[in-house]
Amino acid sequence: MAISYSVKILLIEDNLAEARLLQEFLKQAKSHEFNLVHVKRLGEALQELSRGTYDVILLDLNSVMRFQFIVRLE
Repeated sequence: MAISYSVKILLIEDNLAEARLLQEFLKQAKSHEFNLVHVKRLGEALQELSRGTYDVILLDLNSVMRFQFIVRLE
């Protein structure tokens, strides 16, 4: 019996078109189910992280926001 679980992904992306493109790529994956939560801003991401854990965080923001995010996670 195979055990399956959903990979929980937090996507921090301010470009809606790129976020939708990633969602389409994930729909084509055959090996895992994905639960994607998309936020546009750093503050939203920090709120999501305070509510629970994620298996993967995908971050595609400008370098200043990326630095602020990493510092706040530490």
